[in-house]
Amino acid sequence: MHDADQNLQCPLCLDTDVEKTAFSFKIRHYYFCRNCNLVYADRLTLPDAKDEIERYKFHQNSEKDDGYLTFLEKAITPLLDRISPYDVGLDYGCGPSKTTSELLARENILCDVYDPFFYPQIPKTEYDFIISTEVFEHFHQPYSDIKKMISLLKPGGYLGVMTEFWQDMDKFADWYYIRDHTHVCFYHFDTMKYIEKSHSLKMKYTDGKRVVIFQKL
Repeated sequence: MHDADQNLQCPLCLDTDVEKTAFSFKIRHYYFCRNCNLVYADRLTLPDAKDEIERYKFHQNSEKDDGYLTFLEKAITPLLDRISPYDVGLDYGCGPSKTTSELLARENILCDVYDPFFYPQIPKTEYDFIISTEVFEHFHQPYSDIKKMISLLKPGGYLGVMTEFWQDMDKFADWYYIRDHTHVCFYHFDTMKYIEKSHSLKMKYTDGKRVVIFQKL
């Protein structure tokens, strides 16, 4: 597929029933997939690896930041209700810090870390659970990334996802979430239902705003 045609195929469901949206931010345009409700950035404006790494280094997220811990607990607390100290998990897309795995360690739960830039090796081939907080919006190729995540999950295992859902297309242009240039894919709650159906998952929990916990069937 030529570069100019990349926008005509959804990077999540690979469908071609897409349209260019009426809004833009700075020089970036966005596309909407009618099949899965994903909104995604113009593929020709995606940041390169150097830009992404520099941006992620500014994320000063640590277990000493009470506000950030409270934020993470929105995903961790409902996951803890479904896992045990005997389970081994993976923090997928942890960034330069290991905050989530350190929080889980307080509960005597082992959680490995993976990040394509900072921790590129995945220690195990299968996990009892995977948690991915504020990561899905960074995926350039969500179809491939989500498929990879699920392949690392044992049958019956849990996938915890945190990414803010878009609610209203008319308010998209004013949404703070698109102002980070490394945020390139935006999910509606219906997008999560598409992921559930297309990847043999069962949605076990959601707050309807940013957190979903799936179980692999």
